[in-house]
Amino acid sequence: MPPTLGSRLQAFLTRQSGGDIAAEIATPEGLKKALAELNNSKAPTPRRLAIAKALVQAGKSEAIEAIVKILRAAGTSTLKRGILPVAAQLNSPKIPLAILESYEKGIAGDKGLREDALRMMAARLEWAQTMVRFVDEWKVPEKHFTVDIVRQLSLHHDVAIDAAIERHWKTLLLTGVTPEKDREMARLKDVLKTGLGDPNKGQIIFAGRCAACHKLFEQGGAIGPELTGYDRQSLEFWMLNITYPSLEIREGFGAYIAKLKDGRILTGLMDAQGGGSITLKDLAGNRTAVKQADIEKLEASPISIMPEALLTGLSDAELKDFFAYLMK
Repeated sequence: MPPTLGSRLQAFLTRQSGGDIAAEIATPEGLKKALAELNNSKAPTPRRLAIAKALVQAGKSEAIEAIVKILRAAGTSTLKRGILPVAAQLNSPKIPLAILESYEKGIAGDKGLREDALRMMAARLEWAQTMVRFVDEWKVPEKHFTVDIVRQLSLHHDVAIDAAIERHWKTLLLTGVTPEKDREMARLKDVLKTGLGDPNKGQIIFAGRCAACHKLFEQGGAIGPELTGYDRQSLEFWMLNITYPSLEIREGFGAYIAKLKDGRILTGLMDAQGGGSITLKDLAGNRTAVKQADIEKLEASPISIMPEALLTGLSDAELKDFFAYLMK
């Protein structure tokens, strides 16, 4: 490749990935150009995300309005999901309002985007309080909250938030042995005594309820333990671990709770540690790197990140199909 062409290509790739934006925004003119590009809907998404990240890291308050505009835009986008980790660092009440006031038209339609957004808001006390107010006003559906998001809300130990959890998600936080769960285990055993179903149909159920975290037969995620090598023919094993996931948490798959000095509370698996920082991975597989100097408290959670009531809503036939796949 000719040197001239090579240098131009390198310059193009550098610009696409963000380039040396810290140097660009160091001057008033450079800052002005960077903000204009961040607001330009036709600019490449990687470049806009890199600009937003650089502005926030540099403490440029001018980034807030541009990020708010992106979050308020109609429709879902890769840019909007990518901007959430950047927006999470801004302790501004404009951020949750940008998401919540445009929730129906710009967030709700994308399951991954909305769960990332709700999880992000649950991390800050003030944002969480605003969010549960929107739920109480039926502007955000309570059914959009996953168990890990509700658990994150509960970590604030705030009166208003705890009352909202009691109203909307009380059953999601029931852990440990209960008479109701024992009865559910007995019901499952009775259903499965009459035989198993179609493993091909069961694979579809597994893909929808388990594969995001667990791998089975070389398919699935790596957030939870791989299941292929377990004693899969033991119905007792499946009953206990599905009904009571926190009874025995396998080493390396326990969740951590990190309380940061900026007020945020993050939860997730310890994905990496070293070099003065840690990286937590949430249920969606999103990774958040945090400097150890920014952590006020880090502790292991006694509760598994695996949600309980995993089989709720399945018919008897679906349960037979599901276990046929697990135990084949």
